[in-house]
Amino acid sequence: MKKIAYIIAGLFAFGVSSCSDMLEVDSSSQLSGQDINNKTDSVFYTFGIMSAMQQLADAYVLQNELRGDLVKLTSAADLDLQELANYSADGTNAYDSAYVYYRVINNVNYYLAHRDTTLADGSTNLVTNEYAAMLSFRAWAYLQAVRQYGKVKYITHPLTSISDIESDNSPELDIYQLTTELISGLEKYSGLPVPNYGAIDCGSGNNSTVGSKNVNSNQSFIPVDVILGELYLERGQEGDYLRAAQHFYTYLNNNAASMYVQPLSGATIMDWFGNRGTFPMPSDFPMVSYSYFSWGDLSFTDQSVDIVSQIPMAQNYMRGNTTNLPLLYGYNYYTANEDSLYTTVQIVPSGNYFSIADSTDCYYQSTIVGTGGQLTFNYFRGRDVRYYETYSEHITPDSVSYRMRKFDRANVILYRSSTIWLRFAEALNRAGYPDAAFAILKDGLKSSLTSSNDYLSPETVTLLSTTMPILSPTNENDQYFLQNVGIHSFGAAHGESVTTLGINNGPIGGTRTPYQMDTIVGNKMAQIAREYKVAVGNTKADTINAVEDLICDEYAMEFAFEGTRYSDLTRLARRKNREAPASYGTNFGGLWFATKMAYKNPAKALDVEANWYLPFK
Repeated sequence: MKKIAYIIAGLFAFGVSSCSDMLEVDSSSQLSGQDINNKTDSVFYTFGIMSAMQQLADAYVLQNELRGDLVKLTSAADLDLQELANYSADGTNAYDSAYVYYRVINNVNYYLAHRDTTLADGSTNLVTNEYAAMLSFRAWAYLQAVRQYGKVKYITHPLTSISDIESDNSPELDIYQLTTELISGLEKYSGLPVPNYGAIDCGSGNNSTVGSKNVNSNQSFIPVDVILGELYLERGQEGDYLRAAQHFYTYLNNNAASMYVQPLSGATIMDWFGNRGTFPMPSDFPMVSYSYFSWGDLSFTDQSVDIVSQIPMAQNYMRGNTTNLPLLYGYNYYTANEDSLYTTVQIVPSGNYFSIADSTDCYYQSTIVGTGGQLTFNYFRGRDVRYYETYSEHITPDSVSYRMRKFDRANVILYRSSTIWLRFAEALNRAGYPDAAFAILKDGLKSSLTSSNDYLSPETVTLLSTTMPILSPTNENDQYFLQNVGIHSFGAAHGESVTTLGINNGPIGGTRTPYQMDTIVGNKMAQIAREYKVAVGNTKADTINAVEDLICDEYAMEFAFEGTRYSDLTRLARRKNREAPASYGTNFGGLWFATKMAYKNPAKALDVEANWYLPFK
């Protein structure tokens, strides 16, 4: 792959000169007088890698979202965006560049080659978690690259000259070979926390609506167990799903105090009464949203505990790398003229996004009736409330425009607490525990489930009480897990008791909520049979496939527009080709993927896996 020579050329510089201005990057500069084996100076190299992450942020999001099924382009979109979206992009496309991933990889390789891993302060090693964090950066960058390109050259040493590049004979690996290599280098670091260098000042914005921004440096790293879980999910060989689940559990348990998921309450819950007219809803539906700002309440805070990992961008051009993403969605984040905040929109939600959002099963009760406190349930199929959090109206005397709020703070989110829980659900489902996966959607995993549920199997209770003891009341983090709610309830009530301020998550009067596994999974099976014209049975394999599709829909509502959709769809499609029931056909995953993309009128036949990938550039 000779093009690698041009991609890697020029990747050797580490910009930045201090922690406070790490976002002020000059890619042509070299650090001088810095010792990579000095504890303080090594931070400069670490921030240099973070700046390389900033420079890939837009490409990462656009490659994943435009080549997914949740967005469409307006007539204002430029030709490069159009070609990326309809799978006709060639080597000249502005958004197709493996360069951005290899910049991270080569900078990490330089760090790994020169960092002394034996440095210690007494018996405490000063390097280990920083070293592991660098491996995680590299693994993440390689994983994104191979997802987009199908095969990549696996380089583990720094290339510091043109002759190095021209003589390099590193192997070219596919997604299964590459994940195997990456796993082997990371496993021994499982359980390590990410480094923490304190708060990072990202500067002040150019207008009063933006303001200043600080981010926690530990949110700029990728936890080892999270990327290991991703790698095992992607590889999907025998035993890998249980291994993936174990790594996600390890991270959840080690960080339980900030990883439980529940709606906010009181004044912090979004009141979307004004939006109700845009979609029919029952008149007695609660006036407060069931949904917590599950993408981190990004428009109001910078340090949300919901964020596990992100790429923070500068607040203005003078401070360093900025992002074009808000502008593509019609919001001029960096303007100094507050009269021009809203501009021409190039990317909007697709019909597929609205189809998922508008077919949400909502079970709710607005009052408690009777002296025994029995619940009266109501049902409607309506719009997932997360839509209103994600896409808001901007009304002027002359027009109504929409603002996509995921980039309100001009950061690119990589992982959130709900990401980890839903990845955990995906892993448990394919490991043979679809009931555990459904519990994450319906109730949230917690020890009270073992006595109150009627759908967890004994095998599942045993697994989650011993190997991954999240259901065990003796787990030291039980107090946190008990606060979990089902992630589906972020966007649609399914039986909780509503008060004027929020949600009472406990069952009242023992009434069985209608949101049940047999009903919801049965509905999804019927949908699969209808949409893909396949013979769906009632086997465990059918159940696992249906639960996986429920998780995929939940991904759409939780993570829309953030930069994961294409990678999520292709991972699931490859798996369905390998593992779907035989009656679905040998290329069910390809059919499944192509059907979701049909509205794009793609330039290639997307039921063929080879046509999913970008040309390597």
